[in-house]
Amino acid sequence: MIKARKQTTVQIERIKLRKHLNADALLATMKTGFEKIEGHRPGNVQHSPGDTLTAGFSMFSLKNPSLLAFDERRQKSPHNLMTIYVMGSIPCDTSMREILDGDVLIEPVPFFGP
Repeated sequence: MIKARKQTTVQIERIKLRKHLNADALLATMKTGFEKIEGHRPGNVQHSPGDTLTAGFSMFSLKNPSLLAFDERRQKSPHNLMTIYVMGSIPCDTSMREILDGDVLIEPVPFFGP
């Protein structure tokens, strides 16, 4: 039994993480791309376009069935969402609709292109 455990441990140590092919790298790439998008709302805004787009991405990646379900998760554990997705603030469902329904044009090419 001890030999089997040592072999398993050695196999785990041999696994290489590719620095560009993991969830952290994807989130960092998305966040960097989202931060480049300029907001269309004048004045002092509470939620940046980057945070709002990141919240939208997190809603879909966590497979929330609706904006309301995401809003309930946001209220129960905002610290988890802010830590995992590196957000300064998380907009509520109404704010997210108002911000994202504006004239924001998002081109995916700058995120993953050359």
